[in-house]
Amino acid sequence: MILDKLLLSHLDVSLEYYDLHLKKRDETNDRITVDASNAIMKHGAGVKCATITPNEERVR
Repeated sequence: MILDKLLLSHLDVSLEYYDLHLKKRDETNDRITVDASNAIMKHGAGVKCATITPNEERVR
């Protein structure tokens, strides 16, 4: 919802999207992070949503 209402509704460009959740990074052996970084270097810009890094307290 946030992506659609606050960002995409104001842009008329094609965007690349990379899912950087921990599960996806684990599934791709962190390749998704490298791909996202390469895309940012290629296009000269990137938008990343906030990430909450799990710790013992959050896991509980």
